[in-house]
Amino acid sequence: MKYSVLGAGLFAASIWDLKRHMVWVPGMIILGITGYLLEMFSSAWWEILLGGLPGLLLYGVSRVTRGAMGEGDALIFGVCGIYLGLVENLLLLWLSLFLAMLAGGLLLLRKKGNRKSRIPLVPFVFMAYVILWSGGVGI
Repeated sequence: MKYSVLGAGLFAASIWDLKRHMVWVPGMIILGITGYLLEMFSSAWWEILLGGLPGLLLYGVSRVTRGAMGEGDALIFGVCGIYLGLVENLLLLWLSLFLAMLAGGLLLLRKKGNRKSRIPLVPFVFMAYVILWSGGVGI
């Protein structure tokens, strides 16, 4: 059930990100609280806390790079970590960034953008989640 809840939340966040180029923070807080309530009886508190480390790391990257990586994207991975744990969240992060890199490279090759162009990350997080969930890899 938790995977369906997270998938639905990521789908909604993807649509929001595509339309508005930002993460809907209240929605992510609700998704995070829901995940915590689902996980608090089946996971140790430290596993939930460790799962959010990639989000915390991305938040630090966002602050150091002055927003090159959005703080909302960090929140997404913090919330995903509640549901997935550290290892699966790192796998999701890696695949999401890989898919975004491929899309960015394609935009550059087709001359539809330049190296400063910004693309929304959440749709790639959702695509990576679907790939991992449907393929049974990690998730």
